[in-house]
Amino acid sequence: MLPRPFIVFSDDWGRWPSSSQHLFRHVGRRRDVLWVETFGMRAPRPTAADVRRTVEKVASWAGREPDEPWAVVPERVIRFAPPVPPRPGRVLAAAVRRRVDTLGWSTEPVVLVTVPTAAGAVGRLGEAASVYYRVDDFSRWPGYAHKAIERGERRLAERVDGVLYTASALAPGGFAGAIRRLDHGVDVAHFSRARERPPELDRDGPVLLFAGRIDERIDATLLRGLPGTVVLVGRAAGPVPSGVVHLPEVPYRDLPAWLAAADVLLLPYRRGGWTDTIQPLKLREYVASGTPVAATALPEVVRADLGVHVASGPADFAAAVQSALDDGRSARERRSAVAAHTWVARASELLAFCDSLA
Repeated sequence: MLPRPFIVFSDDWGRWPSSSQHLFRHVGRRRDVLWVETFGMRAPRPTAADVRRTVEKVASWAGREPDEPWAVVPERVIRFAPPVPPRPGRVLAAAVRRRVDTLGWSTEPVVLVTVPTAAGAVGRLGEAASVYYRVDDFSRWPGYAHKAIERGERRLAERVDGVLYTASALAPGGFAGAIRRLDHGVDVAHFSRARERPPELDRDGPVLLFAGRIDERIDATLLRGLPGTVVLVGRAAGPVPSGVVHLPEVPYRDLPAWLAAADVLLLPYRRGGWTDTIQPLKLREYVASGTPVAATALPEVVRADLGVHVASGPADFAAAVQSALDDGRSARERRSAVAAHTWVARASELLAFCDSLA
């Protein structure tokens, strides 16, 4: 039997380094992949960010390649951005079938869905097997189209043969098909490579750094009274907490230098609700940098057991930061906790699961 190709319904390749893109950078070296870039999971708003997003989407229809070197599309991955309405099962499936016909695949594909709003295409593509890769509870994300996402997830539960999930809280209850946990991986070589120190982090005293999207997940109360300068690096989706230094997001290629230059890396997410369902992608990236990490006790942070200094509240968080500052282990020792957590290994796990279904 020839290795089965994949049809993947996911985000826009190169927009940001999502877990699905990390996985298929490696799957795409072994299998043919049609990467279908779908619409988002919320209605657009009249904001500068959404206008920029619309321009990006139109550019993807034109086949424009991403700028980031990490996002170079593997030779066997074909990007496809069908200009169809946002959630049209039949229309989307028909567009994908026409594209598949031009590829001349001789083996039935595996369909993998990461966005619930593409559920309507499942079962309409002649697939040998279908999988829902559940990385988050999108139905609880602020501003998302919750009802449409819930409908999509119900439809996926009825149609797919298997579910891959990244956090215990995301395990499907009552699902009759195959399920498997798939933890996030990390590009250890990328995050452990020495880089020149960013001059923006040359400050008096310890630098306590958070790198990522600044949104509702961050608990501003945790950032008060910490023993150092708090620096938030990333795009702000709302008000930036007071008393911190806010710097623009940095490209993925430069991120290791910023993480390595900090004295402590912060994961100051609030507890409860939808944040308790996530396995932060940045957790293993932080650890791979070799810099000590202080984090709130999210269930997946505790479960991972990667030598992170964990806190349950504001008072404990300050203590966790101080404990991280006092961490006497070498960067190499801290990094060893994620040495086996590579995206290559995770991609092999994904392939084994999907092939078992097909």
